[in-house]
Amino acid sequence: MRKPPYVDNGIQVGYIGYVMDIVKHVNLPMFYVRLKMLIFFFKKKKNDILGIRLFDFDTCLVDNRAVGCHGMGLARALGSELDPIFESILNFMNENPNEVITIEFGDVDGDAAIISEYIQSKLAQYFINGTGHSMMYVKKDPNDPWPTLREMIRDNTRIVVFFGRIYNNLKNREPWIQDTDFWFTASYNYTYNDMTSDQLVNSFTDWCNSAEEIIKDDEQLYGKVKWQTIDGT
Repeated sequence: MRKPPYVDNGIQVGYIGYVMDIVKHVNLPMFYVRLKMLIFFFKKKKNDILGIRLFDFDTCLVDNRAVGCHGMGLARALGSELDPIFESILNFMNENPNEVITIEFGDVDGDAAIISEYIQSKLAQYFINGTGHSMMYVKKDPNDPWPTLREMIRDNTRIVVFFGRIYNNLKNREPWIQDTDFWFTASYNYTYNDMTSDQLVNSFTDWCNSAEEIIKDDEQLYGKVKWQTIDGT
């Protein structure tokens, strides 16, 4: 079992959390788990082993159910039902009480309203226990600071859920669902035309070289600096 990530105060030292570790534990089919890296910043003490993971799930509508998938229309590749996926994640979390993960639901193919409601109901089924305790973190005020990893482990609110384009399709959205667009700037926004590794390098370099302007614009538009993500696909 991993040692707990000791995080005392705020956000200080950069760390990139990879999803590969947990995938090999829960045996999720790789074609619908899009590998991503999410940059977290925190204070790291010597010799700690840090366990942060981000999943990004694409879902498709099949017979009024959301299933894991990748792609759209005739070209889409269908994956598993959500039940075995969430069951595997729940088992992993129960067996590893010092792990914190993020689950994001991104692209969809099909009726977004039906898909979003279905996903929300399945999340509640697996990650809210019989006493009503939610393992999914609730952020009551967007202006409040995010908790430290220590606090999330202590309170057993170790799953953070983000909805992407389907966020606004939920009529009765639970408070443990966060808005991806409110918090993230995805690298796809400025790399979507790139077809070669050199083009990707140039896009990332140009973006980083514009950091001061990006920070200024974010603070003016959103009152904060958005998290930067690197899409590993």
